[in-house]
Amino acid sequence: MKVTGMLNIFIVIGILLMALGIYLFTKTQEFIDRAVPVQGVVVELVDTGEGSMAPVVEYRDEAGQQHVFKSNTSSKPPSHEEGETVLVLYDPSAEDAPSTAKIRSTLHLWGLSYFFLGFGALWLLIGGGARIAVSKQSPR
Repeated sequence: MKVTGMLNIFIVIGILLMALGIYLFTKTQEFIDRAVPVQGVVVELVDTGEGSMAPVVEYRDEAGQQHVFKSNTSSKPPSHEEGETVLVLYDPSAEDAPSTAKIRSTLHLWGLSYFFLGFGALWLLIGGGARIAVSKQSPR
């Protein structure tokens, strides 16, 4: 395979990762637009492996019903402490509204979209930059 072919693969992967990041970013923004904010309390920190901790949060919805959820986002060190009050967002219009709950923080809401946008940009810059460098060096 030619060098330019490999670099094109880097570019395509970068574009796909960035597209996924944009999709996740859009979905998060749509969720925030529909979501209702309520107070919650971190009741437990669960070890998700290798010392990474995910908060378990208890909150009451607008109707006063109590719900508990474990965040999909974990970190090392933990992003929250047991007993900490957090703002929770959930979508009351969703069929299973409690399952939509998320902690309102940059990491918990935007972390995944930023991850894919960042890595997509990195792959695109490496592939695109190297492709430009190779094209300037090849005889015409």
